[in-house]
Amino acid sequence: MDWVLSRLIVLDVPRGIARSAQSPLTDAGITGGRTHALDAVVVATALSVTGPAAVVTSGPDGITKLANGRVGVVRV
Repeated sequence: MDWVLSRLIVLDVPRGIARSAQSPLTDAGITGGRTHALDAVVVATALSVTGPAAVVTSGPDGITKLANGRVGVVRV
C-alpha cells in the first residue's frame, strides 16, 4: 500500500468539496445512499484539481455515471 500511495496525490476533503458533491449526484439523477454520496465526494475532488484527473477504483460503475466523462475512471 505504501508503494501505491507514494505515487498518488491523497487529499483531505474540505467543506467546499463536500458541498459541491451534490452537483454530480443531481446531474446523474441519483438520490440517497451512502455509497453514492462517497462516490460523489471522490468525483467532486477529482473535478477540483488542476489538469486531467483520474479516479482509481475497484467499483467504477457509480463513479463513471457521476463523472459523466469529466474525469478518467480506472478499474483495478
